[in-house]
Amino acid sequence: MSALATALVDSGLTAVETLGVHYVAITGRCVPWNEPQNVGGYVESWQRGAFTRSLTRQNRLPLLPFHDNKSVPIGTSVAWSDERDGLYGTFEVHMTGAAQLAGDYAAKGIISGLSIGFIGEEAQWRYAATYAPDLGVDYMDSVTRTRARLIEVSLVSTPAYIGAVVTHVQSEAV
Repeated sequence: MSALATALVDSGLTAVETLGVHYVAITGRCVPWNEPQNVGGYVESWQRGAFTRSLTRQNRLPLLPFHDNKSVPIGTSVAWSDERDGLYGTFEVHMTGAAQLAGDYAAKGIISGLSIGFIGEEAQWRYAATYAPDLGVDYMDSVTRTRARLIEVSLVSTPAYIGAVVTHVQSEAV
């Protein structure tokens, strides 16, 4: 094992000892289906199955803290479920100090939102006859994402979609 890997695992073991619990997995609704949301400048929604092709090709994706792709992931996806109300993912929580602390924050509801990083492939746009965002979502352009490549999922404090949340944190007492 490299020196960096050893240091990361040692920090995880120290965190587990300090917290008194080992966080194993985080599960949540990563993106809700058919729930329009103002994402800044336009309204976005997702069609069920938008990630089916992507997850068939690549289903092991990182769980990042706050879309920080320059840091070591805090987890890796181990299962996906395309449900009626959204795409659910389960992520193994890594044995690093940052990952164990993130698991603790998720378990306590301190940081319990999820957000996706994606590359859009197909979408249906509707353009407002009069673009006036100050008047509300009826006066904004909107997009329904029908197919996209999922790149990562992030644990965040404020998700773009209210329903994109952690639903379960699995842990083991030490």
